[in-house]
Amino acid sequence: MWLQFIDFAVSQRAEKRLSTLFPRALQLHPRHTALWLRAAQWQSRELGNTTAARVLFQRALRLNPSAEALWLEYFRLEWQFIKKLGARRNALGLDPQADAFYQGAVPLTVFQNAIKALPQSLGLRSDFLQLCGDFEGSDAVRKAILDSIAKDFKEDPQGWAVRATAALDALEVPLTSKQLKKKNKKRKLLLEGNEGMQKQSDKSNARLSDGEQAAVQVLEQGLSELAKNPTMWQTYADFLCHRWALAVEEDGDSSKASMLASRLDNLFQRGHNAGALTPSLVVAWSRLPVVGHRRAEVIVRQGLSNDSTSVELWQALLHLCAWNEATTAASATTSAATAAAEPTTSLKVAKKPKTAGAEHSTAAASSSSSSSLETVLEEAFRGLGSRPLAETVALLYQPLLEAALLPSDPQKAHQLYTQAFKRCPGNPPAALAAQYVRWAFTVGGADGTAQAYRSVCAAYPGGHRALIPCALECATLLSDASAHEDLVRSAYESVVRWNDDHYSEDAWQLYAAWEQKMNHLDKADAVRWRAQRA
Repeated sequence: MWLQFIDFAVSQRAEKRLSTLFPRALQLHPRHTALWLRAAQWQSRELGNTTAARVLFQRALRLNPSAEALWLEYFRLEWQFIKKLGARRNALGLDPQADAFYQGAVPLTVFQNAIKALPQSLGLRSDFLQLCGDFEGSDAVRKAILDSIAKDFKEDPQGWAVRATAALDALEVPLTSKQLKKKNKKRKLLLEGNEGMQKQSDKSNARLSDGEQAAVQVLEQGLSELAKNPTMWQTYADFLCHRWALAVEEDGDSSKASMLASRLDNLFQRGHNAGALTPSLVVAWSRLPVVGHRRAEVIVRQGLSNDSTSVELWQALLHLCAWNEATTAASATTSAATAAAEPTTSLKVAKKPKTAGAEHSTAAASSSSSSSLETVLEEAFRGLGSRPLAETVALLYQPLLEAALLPSDPQKAHQLYTQAFKRCPGNPPAALAAQYVRWAFTVGGADGTAQAYRSVCAAYPGGHRALIPCALECATLLSDASAHEDLVRSAYESVVRWNDDHYSEDAWQLYAAWEQKMNHLDKADAVRWRAQRA
């Protein structure tokens, strides 16, 4: 309320009213940081009174020493004051750099007092660094901040990340308009698939920028200090991933992107050798563009040899196996179509069997080198045996089917869903059942949904409270399908008979509304009467 009153007074330029309003508000709410900020900003920006603003910040920080926003704004105020005085000295022909004051002596004092009040806040020091970037002549203060991070956070990977980002920003030179235009033209050609430009880019000598090299040096130093810390490896990998994404999406530089992907591959290999990779890093390693499918499977299995209880790793291996099966099936279909389209001249028929046999043996060797989806599922259930069965089924099957890795083989997907339900005879995976009904509607429309719901009901003939979301999903999807009225009615009945507090009230209303929509007014009234009794 006070802030609204102040905003109104500022909009009306009621300076006299504000001069009494701020003291009253601060007296009543001395711990409210936003009020102190508004008061100091009004003095400095609206009235140009830096001295009064400085006094307000000092009073506020005595009462609220842990308020980071106050320290940062006080830091900014002192830099703005230096900038204003420096502009005056320049106008008089004097060199402001000759005085330590103009190199940030006062802001540095503010920073030092801030870290005394909040010694464990790395984020605060990072924010001070960012503010230094807004002002010229802040190199000395910037160095002091980095030195304090190096001293106080040498065991914290995030401290190394802040230092690496600072090293990158210090040497990154903004592109001129001409360079930016050239870069955009190059990116456009690459996106359009210009082969000549692609070849030229591939032949170019890809290298890291000066800022990237400086950041990499900092991170390498961090690895040497924290070689057994998985978070340090994650920090380094995140940096390279970010630069790789920039090379692909913004720069359109395929050669640099390939070089960065190779660096990531090398980094992950070093991390694996050091035994410092987390499951998330192993999965990221397996998905690098320079890692082939076979090697990706080997990488994930190496991770599982260290941690066989990682759900993330088992999901990654399942995705790889499903992708392999889908690719193999698509290749077989393409090969069959190509063979059927070949002209049957006597010369070609005589030469075909040997080639076809060689291709078949190659495909067989390729598929045999990769585990089948069913085999990996069995391994995963053994590895995650300590978890509840229904939870394990949902964790393994749901992401696998959500990934839409088998869009051209609905029969295979139906098989996987049915297999999942058979694994949980007494405790159905609720989310998976609802997902099955939705997927069936996308693939087969109303008839597909009806078939899927009947399959779920057949798997659990006695019904189950956990299937309520699946029944409601089915009833919603088939609400306009007059051919499946009996099934919709059965779905609603299966919901209301459980009298579940979470679903019952809405289910009764939906049931009655659906009967009325289908012009069964007597049945709608009967549903409402039953709902009142229930």
